[in-house]
Amino acid sequence: MKGKPCSIALCVAGLIVLGGLSGCAAPVLSSASLADPAPSEPTGAASPPADTLPPKQAAEACLATAKELQAHGDAQEAILLYERARQLNPRDQQVSRFLAVLYDQQGNDTRALTEYRKALELAPHDADLRNDFGYFYYRRREWRQAEEEFRKAIAQSPEHERAWVNLGLALGEQERFRESYEAFAKVLGPAAAHSNVGVILAAHQRQAEAEAEFKQALAIRNDLPQPRAFLAHYEQPANAR
Repeated sequence: MKGKPCSIALCVAGLIVLGGLSGCAAPVLSSASLADPAPSEPTGAASPPADTLPPKQAAEACLATAKELQAHGDAQEAILLYERARQLNPRDQQVSRFLAVLYDQQGNDTRALTEYRKALELAPHDADLRNDFGYFYYRRREWRQAEEEFRKAIAQSPEHERAWVNLGLALGEQERFRESYEAFAKVLGPAAAHSNVGVILAAHQRQAEAEAEFKQALAIRNDLPQPRAFLAHYEQPANAR
C-alpha cells in the first residue's frame, strides 16, 4: 500500500548540498546573503552616518551601516540606508544587488525585479548575481526562468558549484529528472546526485522512483545517512509516519 509522502522537513533535511555555501533559504543555494555573515551575538545597530560628510564619504558610511543592519536582520532600516547611499553616489554599483536581495526576502517582487535588472545592467557577467536572480525566480516557482538564469551563471563560470546545484533543483521541479541528476553529479558526485533526485521525487510523491534513487545512492556509497533515513521512513507503517 502506498504510504503518505514524506514530510516537508524530512524532504528538505534529506537534500545533500555542498557544505559552506551561503543561501537565503534551503534548499536553493543563493550567493546573495551578501557579503557579511550575521554575527554570533547581535551588538545593536550602528548609528546613522552624519550628514556633514562629503557625499562620497557619506555614501560609504551609509553602505557600511546598511550592511551591518542587514546582517542583524533589520531589513527595512537597511533598505532606507542603501537608498540613501544611492542618492549620495548614483554610480555605486553595489547598491542594486543589495537592495534586490532585501526586496526579494521581503516578498516585494516588483522592486526586487527592478533592482536585479539594474544590477545586471551594471554587472552582466557576474555569475553570483545571475545565480541570485535565478533564486528569485525559483522562490516564485518560475522554474524555466530560474533554469535560464542558472545556466547563464554556469556559462559565465563553468565551475560555479551553487549554480549547478540550483540548476539540478530547477530541473527536478520540472520533472526532468535525468537532467537534474546530471547537474547535481557535476559537483556532488553520483551518489549524492541520486540522493538529491530521490528527495525531489519524494517531494513529488513519487515514492517508488524515489526509493530506486535512494537505493542507487547507497549502492555507490553505503555511508550516506540521507537515503538511509528516507528508506527507513518508507518502511514504517503508514499510520506511524
